[in-house]
Formats: sequence, structure tokens, C-alpha cells
Amino acid sequence: MLEIDGLSVRYGPVRAVEDLSLTVAADAAVAVLGPNGAGKTSTLRAVSGLVPHRGSVRLDGAVLPGRSPRRIARAGVVHVPEGRRVFGSLSVEENLRVATVAGRGREARFTIADVYDLLPALASMRGRGAWALSGGEQQMLAIGRALVASPAVLLLDEPSLGLAPSVADRIYDTFRRLKGAVGLLIVEQVASRVLGIADTVVVMREGRPVGSGPAAEFADPVRLARLMIGVGEEDERAADV
Repeated sequence: MLEIDGLSVRYGPVRAVEDLSLTVAADAAVAVLGPNGAGKTSTLRAVSGLVPHRGSVRLDGAVLPGRSPRRIARAGVVHVPEGRRVFGSLSVEENLRVATVAGRGREARFTIADVYDLLPALASMRGRGAWALSGGEQQMLAIGRALVASPAVLLLDEPSLGLAPSVADRIYDTFRRLKGAVGLLIVEQVASRVLGIADTVVVMREGRPVGSGPAAEFADPVRLARLMIGVGEEDERAADV
């Protein structure tokens, strides 16, 4: 279980995240929704140790060690950032083998064979250079690389960004198969896609959480959009009139 309590992130005088708390159970998926600039990416970067922060981040009750991204990944919190960032000069197979280093010392949750089973498109191109993959294939490789690092929790930043709808659907089908085996904390802007697998939703606006609860409570796209742009209940009633 990943527990975030009172998380705050600032870049100089700019508040990126303020007093965010959420929990990701080991068998659950949590979606963080919000417009650009809401603090979603900064949240993931803070959890994985990439930016300084205040507040506590715990994994299975233990405070994550230090502020080192390497140590946090070795503890089992593995981040798939926006933009994929695979090693272009290495093959698909080599990318996966390099990533196994982060899981050393812990029980292997996913092998390279498991990745090829979950993402069969990668199996047919295991010898291909990552630079030659399409955007969707690189996203699959980034996810596969995270899996062989033996995560307890996966942090996924905009996993469908820039992908064709059919490719994004395949990515989310993979998440459905993963759910229950690993905790998922997913940052998205395409709410309709992530609501299909999320158990809990947190909505952020201007760095602050402005709504949270079971995913079913956010199924109404009009209500969700109003929450994201800051329309209160009184404004909602006035708009309906």
C-alpha cells in the first residue's frame, strides 16, 4: 500500500501541489485527474523522489528511503514518466534486461517472458532498436521495462498521451490485466478512459485536491468538467436554470 499524506511541492514561490493525501492499495487503481497545471505530474515526481517535497510518502507503512529516485525505485515504487524515455540505442530486449537491475534484492513480480505475454507486440520486435519503434510501441516498452523492475506500485504519467485511440485501448487493456497484481496510480487527462479501471478518483485543480471518492461518483462528464474548471454547486444550479 502506498500512502501519501499532506504532500506539498513548490518551485520557488510557485505552489505546484498543496496538501494532497491519497492511498493506493496493493490491488487497486487510483486515477488523478485535472487540467494542465493542476499538479498531477508534480505529484508523481515528488513520490518518486525527482523533486523536493513536504509531507510523507509511505510504502507498506515504511517511509520511503531518502530522496533518491534510485532508492525509491528499488523499494518498489516505479515511475513511467510522460514521454516514454526508453534507451533508443538499445534493443527492446536490452531495454528490458537493463530494467531488471531495479528489482534486484526483491522477489521478481514480472519476468521478461511475462512482459512478452502481456504485451505480445514487443515479443516480435525484441531485437529491434528502441529508436525504431512507434510512439505506441515505445509506450509499451516503457511499461514493460517498469514491470521487470518488480514494482509494488506503478506511477503512470499520461500513458495515453499522443497515442492513437486503438493503441491507447491496448495500453489500458494491459492495465486491466495488471490490476490486482500491482497498485496503479494513473495520471490522465482522458477521464473516460481511466474511469473504466479506476477504483478511486482524485481531482486536482491549481495544485489542490478538489474532489475524491469512488470512480462511479465521477462518471458524469459534465459534473467532472465543472469540478475541474472550478464551477461550484451554486454555479452548477444556476447554469442548469
